[in-house]
Amino acid sequence: MTEQAPEPAEKPAETPAQRFGETSAQKRAGAPSRTSAGASAQESAGASAQESAGAPGQESAEVSARTSARTSARTSARTSARTPARASAVRPFLYVVVCAAGVAESVGALIAAARVRGWEVGVIATPLAMNGFFDSAAVQTLTGRPVRSAWRTPADPRPFPPPDAVAVAPATFNTINKWAAGIADTLAAATLCEAHGLGVPVVALPCVADALAVHPAYRDSLARLRAMGVRFGDPHTGDQPQDGGRPAFAWERALDLLDAFPPGPRPASVIRYDRPS
Repeated sequence: MTEQAPEPAEKPAETPAQRFGETSAQKRAGAPSRTSAGASAQESAGASAQESAGAPGQESAEVSARTSARTSARTSARTSARTPARASAVRPFLYVVVCAAGVAESVGALIAAARVRGWEVGVIATPLAMNGFFDSAAVQTLTGRPVRSAWRTPADPRPFPPPDAVAVAPATFNTINKWAAGIADTLAAATLCEAHGLGVPVVALPCVADALAVHPAYRDSLARLRAMGVRFGDPHTGDQPQDGGRPAFAWERALDLLDAFPPGPRPASVIRYDRPS
């Protein structure tokens, strides 16, 4: 009787780092490539061979031991120096673009959920959204980074690392139409326009009143953005129900949409923060 081969174990669920940001994160951290690692190993082996070649017996063993100890020490030092960078690099970076809608006041729910799922987050807001639509100080505390709304000057450092994905939440009528038309007159709009060229996953949670959602320009904009690969959550009108409360906004739907993108590394590019010409 022939023995049956054991069934393969189920693969563990992929993290956002494995699906989107692992390659770009490693490039940001300066992790060595396989080629350079192999070259280092060959150099170490060659050094041992050269020092051992002319030393017979016990002398050869002592030289080999000293060479091995030096190689081990150098490897340990290099590993220790790289460890902090790698630890911060395993979390992919999500740009959250916030527009001026009433539900923006609870954008912290998206940030907190994203961090639980393994993302680091940077927030870019439209200029109008910065005028009291959400607590920018609280968001800065959550992300550990300043909220961006204006272009940096050439002398300023780049505020965020390259994005591994972009989520627009809430996405308003004005921003969706400008984005589809390629109008980059704000940092938020320019970031969205450029994200298409970077090839990173982009999702949007529209918050548009029914009276605006029937406008032909809006419908055309949705069609164009979908053709560009943008994925949309269910529309949210923002209208208050009869009980006077505010309807819940499905913040985590943005993360679910990102999880639905095909896995695989994305290009590690840099979004510019200087004003486009």
